[in-house]
Amino acid sequence: MDIQTKDIIKSSINEISRGAKRGKKELMSIVIKDLLNFLERQDENKVKGTVAEFFIHLFLRSQDFEQHCCFMNLEENSMKKGFDGLYTHDGETWIMESKSTAYKTSSGKHNQNLSKAYQGLKKSMKRSGNSGNNSWSNALNHTYIASNESDATDSLRDKLLSASNKYVNNVELDLGEYNIIPCSTIFIEDYTDKTYESSHDEIFQSVNKHVCNKEVVLCVMNKSVNIFIECLEELLCELDGDVNEKQ
Repeated sequence: MDIQTKDIIKSSINEISRGAKRGKKELMSIVIKDLLNFLERQDENKVKGTVAEFFIHLFLRSQDFEQHCCFMNLEENSMKKGFDGLYTHDGETWIMESKSTAYKTSSGKHNQNLSKAYQGLKKSMKRSGNSGNNSWSNALNHTYIASNESDATDSLRDKLLSASNKYVNNVELDLGEYNIIPCSTIFIEDYTDKTYESSHDEIFQSVNKHVCNKEVVLCVMNKSVNIFIECLEELLCELDGDVNEKQ
């Protein structure tokens, strides 16, 4: 991993993982240790999904999207929190869903991941058949930890509360009224060729079927989960070294 990307991760990992308010107070070494401990307990697919989502957050923040969610779940040390991402940009609210696969699997195509991400967002629009997981209520809870206090944040909470109440009352929400960010990550760590080509036509055909207000689509090629884990371990060693030197 290049130094610039490593520095961006270092400057962002606390707020991505813990949210704006708590992230400013917590030690980076604790945040990194928590994330590494979580990754150690997961199977390969879960690890890939976690790493993919982290880099989506990293990219969106670099594009001036304001994050209103915690990367790690509030209730337990897991990733389940309703939407994968809740953001605002230029006064508008955006909800994000991330899906990932390896290139070598039969489903290792961006258009298939994007379709699954969109269906995940669509599923959150109604309570029936959604296993009782109220994404809107979860998103609202996250804003109290992840968001800086402002009139805009209060307005966002009002919108989430209204959506949550409709969800509880089994009133179907209209995805056509929302701005969405479906994301696809393909892991190519075992790929031996120089490039991995994904069909643009397939991607466009998939996205053109989506019903929403506005849409940002992210397709990411990720070389390796291990590169990210090694980066975290290096950062942890550096932080531990800084502490030892101060002592």
